[in-house]
Amino acid sequence: MSRKSLAFVLVVVALCSLLIGGCEPPAPPEAPKPTQAEDAFGEAALPPRPMRKEGPGREYKGVVSAVGQDWFELAVGWRVSTRGPSLPPDPAKPKRISAARTKLAGDSTGESWTFTHLISDLQVGDRVHLDTCGDWDDESEFVYRLQIKRRPGGVIPPITGDFFPGTENALQLRDQAEQDWEERRVPIPRKYLDENGQAPWTNPPYMPLPVAPPPRAVTPAAKP
Repeated sequence: MSRKSLAFVLVVVALCSLLIGGCEPPAPPEAPKPTQAEDAFGEAALPPRPMRKEGPGREYKGVVSAVGQDWFELAVGWRVSTRGPSLPPDPAKPKRISAARTKLAGDSTGESWTFTHLISDLQVGDRVHLDTCGDWDDESEFVYRLQIKRRPGGVIPPITGDFFPGTENALQLRDQAEQDWEERRVPIPRKYLDENGQAPWTNPPYMPLPVAPPPRAVTPAAKP
């Protein structure tokens, strides 16, 4: 091949390259992305915590028989209602409830209902209502809402998340008023009674004292 032919071939190849690849130079290689073990600053980062799966929900009522750092136990005789396909556990045995990885046990990034008592609020003997959730796979339960309904002979602590803590509208005061009636017959404030002025769900049921009729005018007796 002559020099002229070789030059012509090189020119044709160059033109084809421009038509196919464009005129811009190839992009530089991308910088490697931070790995899971490093954050944007190149420092070690904690692995993301897996989200818990939505599972069978249960509502429990019972008396606290033991308290741990991130758990508590209900004494034999507790009651449960199940909102899922799984069978309820056996109330003839004590029931341990986990609060691990929840705000109730002090984990600021954990699960929690807006208004709830904490594990640190509990005392043995408290009567509580609570809601739990669990995983579909192993049905492991954790509590996300806890309410102390009665503290026999004591004072029910404030509820975390209350909009009016320390005021006459604090959330725990209704249960305290009912407890005071049950233990010492202290009349329940009117704002906690139903439209009939009663609180029939207390034990014993609260019934307002009968109101004496207004005084009537005395008519003088006729002279004989």
